[in-house]
Amino acid sequence: FGDGEHRCPGQPLALLESDVLLRRLLARRPQIVREPDLGWDHLIEGYWLRGLQLAW
Repeated sequence: FGDGEHRCPGQPLALLESDVLLRRLLARRPQIVREPDLGWDHLIEGYWLRGLQLAW
C-alpha cells in the first residue's frame, strides 16, 4: 500500500474488505485440501501464501 505521502488512500477499505472476506469464509469451517506454501517477502515486508485449496 506504500508509505508516507504515497500511501494508498484505499488501504483502510481494502484491509477491512479482506478481513470481512476471510472471516466469512472461515466461519463456514472449510477443510484444507492442499496446504499452502508460505514465505517471507523482504521487498514488501510481509508474508506470501500460495496454493491454499479449501473445500466446503
